[in-house]
Amino acid sequence: MAEGIGTLSREVLEERLMEARRTYRLNMGYAGLKQLPPGFVDLVKKYNPHITELELSSNDITDLPDELEEFRYLRVLRLKYNQLKRIPGVVYRLQQLMVFDVSGNKVAKVDEAVGHLTLLKELDVSGNEITMLPDSLASLPKLEVLQVENNRLEVLPDNLGELAVVIKMDLSTNNLRYLPNSMGQLKKVQRIDVGNNLLTKVPPSMGHLKTLKEFNLRYNNLDERYKAKVEEGLSKFLAFLREEEERERLEEIERLKPIGTPVGSYLEYRCKAEVGQLVKTEMGDITVDNRCWIRTGHTLTQVGSMLIIFGGQLLKDGSTTNDLFWMTMDRMEWHNQPCKGEKPPPRYNHAACYDEENNRLVIFGGRTAERKRLNDVAFLDMDTWTWYKPSTEGAAPSPREQAVATFWAGNMVLFGGHAIGGRTNDLFLLDLGAWQWSQPAFSGTAPSPRQACALCIGHGNLLFVHGGRNNFVLEDLHVMDFVTKTWTEIPCEGRCPPPRHSHYIHVHKDHLYLFGGLDELGAQSNAMFQVHLPGDQQDTYATAKPKWVEWDSELPYNKNRSATLWNGTISIYQLGSNTLGRVNDDDAEKGLVFWDVFKTAKLEGLKPRQLAEDELRPKNAKRMRVQHTINTAGKMPRSFTQHTAHEARVLQYVQDFQRIFEELYPYRRPLYLTPRNECGVAKFVCTTIRPSQLVYTELYDLDGAAQFVADFLSYEPLEDPLHPPDTLPSPMSVLDWRAGDSFDLAVVLASLLIGVGFNAFVVMGYAPYAVVQNDQRNTVCTVLEREAQGAAAAAAGSKVHVYGGMALRRQRSNV
Repeated sequence: MAEGIGTLSREVLEERLMEARRTYRLNMGYAGLKQLPPGFVDLVKKYNPHITELELSSNDITDLPDELEEFRYLRVLRLKYNQLKRIPGVVYRLQQLMVFDVSGNKVAKVDEAVGHLTLLKELDVSGNEITMLPDSLASLPKLEVLQVENNRLEVLPDNLGELAVVIKMDLSTNNLRYLPNSMGQLKKVQRIDVGNNLLTKVPPSMGHLKTLKEFNLRYNNLDERYKAKVEEGLSKFLAFLREEEERERLEEIERLKPIGTPVGSYLEYRCKAEVGQLVKTEMGDITVDNRCWIRTGHTLTQVGSMLIIFGGQLLKDGSTTNDLFWMTMDRMEWHNQPCKGEKPPPRYNHAACYDEENNRLVIFGGRTAERKRLNDVAFLDMDTWTWYKPSTEGAAPSPREQAVATFWAGNMVLFGGHAIGGRTNDLFLLDLGAWQWSQPAFSGTAPSPRQACALCIGHGNLLFVHGGRNNFVLEDLHVMDFVTKTWTEIPCEGRCPPPRHSHYIHVHKDHLYLFGGLDELGAQSNAMFQVHLPGDQQDTYATAKPKWVEWDSELPYNKNRSATLWNGTISIYQLGSNTLGRVNDDDAEKGLVFWDVFKTAKLEGLKPRQLAEDELRPKNAKRMRVQHTINTAGKMPRSFTQHTAHEARVLQYVQDFQRIFEELYPYRRPLYLTPRNECGVAKFVCTTIRPSQLVYTELYDLDGAAQFVADFLSYEPLEDPLHPPDTLPSPMSVLDWRAGDSFDLAVVLASLLIGVGFNAFVVMGYAPYAVVQNDQRNTVCTVLEREAQGAAAAAAGSKVHVYGGMALRRQRSNV
């Protein structure tokens, strides 16, 4: 070596290079260097090509050569107190760098390329002229120490809180007026110094920094409230921040909350859904469709102000899904939530409950797209949106669908369902801490096997079960006491809810509320009922005979609804509304819509329904069937809901004739020519009687057809025996219903007879009530009367003249 470098003599340089050979640390500080001389890197590599630390502090260096990249094992680089105006680009290419100190220079910015230093643990850029930091800084996964004091920073990156392992952060002596909210996410930080800035307050989210030991806020412009709390010590200040966070959260909710439209006792809101939202995940950015398409067989679970929908079958294409949507009542925005972990396979008709002790959604069973029944368990950690599939112990329930579940005392309570061997009435408990299945023994009168019943907990330890379906749709009410492990059937009085399944029950303030469901025809019900519960002692239920009262739900018919009863409120998703606008009927029938209206009401705000006199009478079965058909008219043939051009002309001609008849004969009953069909559409009676030839040859004669109608169809009396029925359904619907009144049965018979060549008619007239009801108790049979007279004459031995029996016929008019 002929010469030294900078102010270092040859001997001193030789000594330092020899030290680097031993220690892998090269000290070139205080060497008077303005730059590294040509050949410097090669010179160092001759002594040690694997140096790990390079000290260049206290020189006059203005840049670094690209050859420095050849120090591939360099972990520590110190450049403090030099004349750098920017960080040399070669620094960002030192992939093994763990400590970088460039303090006391004239650096104006840190480039985005700093994000390439993925092993960096300490970064010191203090004492420079930096005005901003790059967002990529927050992506450094191992950064533990960040020193940016004595700069000109006015803002910090919004994502600074993403520094997952940072322990110390010095941001003092800058021009910061606020700190990013994300700093409340610093999970391991112990020391934060933001002294000598322009802060008036700090993010309330920082109140959750559990590992924080030092927080310097001196020499700022703090609000008096903040200043007073800082002086009380760190723990009290952090508690104050948490209180501020809650206060600001409530204010923000109130500010952003959509304004509901009052509709009776309800508030209606329009739900929003962003179609192409960009969401950040661990796997990268993804685009999600937030429209929660209408579906069946899903679960709707309420968690405070959040409602969660999982799984189901989409109406738009029949596919089975395992997606998870949520919406909060604070914002009314649908979110299609990307989840991590072991996601459950797609399913429908499963059971779900919310584990309130661990903030988890637990699901069980259901049916796959291939119609395979399941008995698996999965849960969603709602803090991290991560799915888990726990390993359970004990004898698990058999695979089943349409079981129902609820949460009680750390357990998932599972009841009933349709298993492979048939419907069940077994009750299982799943301990959500030990993941242990158990099936306790119960006494008393348990509900019969069923699926899709309603289930809820009330009075702490009482389990209520209502309705459901087996071979029939049910209406019974049972209660089970978890303490005594006894079932009791509750005999009820009053206006009891008609049989139903897939409905909801909820206990609130000593009352059991029941809402919705599907009736015996599969029609959606909007009815609500309430019954006062005797108390929390099960033994009173067998004799108390609580009285049901029909409640006014204030809900008109809607094509698709999904609801929950929770904490004394009813929450409903539906398709459009009379107030906020309806959805397109065709799109609704095809499932190309999402639940766009949310409405909610306090149960106590609803009132008992004031029933009209006709509503107090038993409901007419035909009227219920017709109403159900009208509600689902989109599934009927188009000819049932529309008129062809020719049919419209015929109908107009008939209606004109009917009008003229009424004008000529005002005191006679109107002609029964254009009654409404089962879809509520007026039809000419001659188009309702449709020639029908079935494949069964025994129906090709009068007796066979008449016998079929009598045996296959159940006869129902006219709703009003003095007037024709309001509706005259098609033979197709009557055969599907397997029931009808005299008009319906006559139309079916005439259609069958005309279809095989008979000249058949339906004749409408009036007859005594006994004839209408086929009451023959007071009818004298003339055939039997003649036979009795003949027998009497023969016994007397009397002789009858050949013309003796030919009495003159009595002429009498019945007009």
